[in-house]
Amino acid sequence: AKNGTEVLVRDKPEEIAQAAIDLIRDKKLYNDIATNARAMVAKDYDWAPIAHQLGKIYEELGKK
Repeated sequence: AKNGTEVLVRDKPEEIAQAAIDLIRDKKLYNDIATNARAMVAKDYDWAPIAHQLGKIYEELGKK
């Protein structure tokens, strides 16, 4: 996940609190982060492509 695009990463408690406040106050920032994060999860962590790739690996192993 990319900081500022899909997530807000902060190091200090005060920075974390400020990032949360920013998300509450800035609806565009909130919507952008939420949309980008959801797209990243769907692309990188969806089981369908993983299962498809695993199936290909098993097919190749079965040929050997």
